[in-house]
Amino acid sequence: MKITLPNNGWAPRPYQEEAYRYLQNVDGKDDRILYLIAHRRWGKDDLALHSTAVKMMTRVGTYWHCLPLQTQARRAIWEAVNPHTGMRRIDETFPKALREVTRAQQMFIRFISGST
Repeated sequence: MKITLPNNGWAPRPYQEEAYRYLQNVDGKDDRILYLIAHRRWGKDDLALHSTAVKMMTRVGTYWHCLPLQTQARRAIWEAVNPHTGMRRIDETFPKALREVTRAQQMFIRFISGST
């Protein structure tokens, strides 16, 4: 099975392209952080998740996606369902074929690349 990342044909929206390119080109210690101020429903989570999906396969590391509360992260990222595809957001972004271990209770995934 061949998987192309970002998965399911996701592509950044025109106004997200600059931020997406920046995140894909981050290599040095000084370039690790992107400060992004955008309104609700801009697609910040999608941008971050899909960028991470690509990076975690090319650069082994520990990647975090943080929200103010764990319950918010579980609801918005781990359990959320894309109304267009009917798939869970986490499964859509990080295909199960790329996973070695998934611990739903801890919202933890270890990928075949070694990234977590």
